[in-house]
Amino acid sequence: MADKRPLNDHPLEYERRNDMTEKTTTIKSRAGYDIPVRYILNGDEEVVVVMAHGFGSGKASPTVTLLMDNLPQSADKSRTQSSDRSRTQSSDKSCTQSSDKSCTQSSDNSRTQKIGVVAFDFPAHGESPVDGTHLRIENCINDLMSAVAFAKAAAPAARIINFGSSFGAYITMLYITRLNTSRDAAGSLAESTVQPYVGKAFL
Repeated sequence: MADKRPLNDHPLEYERRNDMTEKTTTIKSRAGYDIPVRYILNGDEEVVVVMAHGFGSGKASPTVTLLMDNLPQSADKSRTQSSDRSRTQSSDKSCTQSSDKSCTQSSDNSRTQKIGVVAFDFPAHGESPVDGTHLRIENCINDLMSAVAFAKAAAPAARIINFGSSFGAYITMLYITRLNTSRDAAGSLAESTVQPYVGKAFL
């Protein structure tokens, strides 16, 4: 039985996935060093959140753990279905007196989406094998790019959302700015699926 629970007063309701398994791996940075990665992905996600941690923290921070514990869930798209439900509200009243199954199904037309999470260690943070000489803004942006590329390769159909905490939010903003300025006039389908969400979170 799935563990169904609301998250605070969020309008979406989340149900724990039975197939979620946290894994770790390493990916190569553009500078050649290894980037430790922590993730929950099965490849069939519709959304993947790429998390950038704060300064002095890492992929094992409480903020990342909070995301790992809560985001890889099946989200009830109640908000997207609100207009449909309001349109069927009057017909639902008559459904209570009807034995027609299709009538009751019309009021419960929400579906679920799978959400994955990818987190990584910046240079000289967490389990990063390199020292502070590699802790450069350019390397951090490139490492975030590598993490996004990893997420896209692991879940090709997923929409990528960036989440940054503290220093990670700063790097995420620089990354998004670079992404937008490097886009050509026609735009890129792959790039257009990346949607930034910079969150204020305390480590």
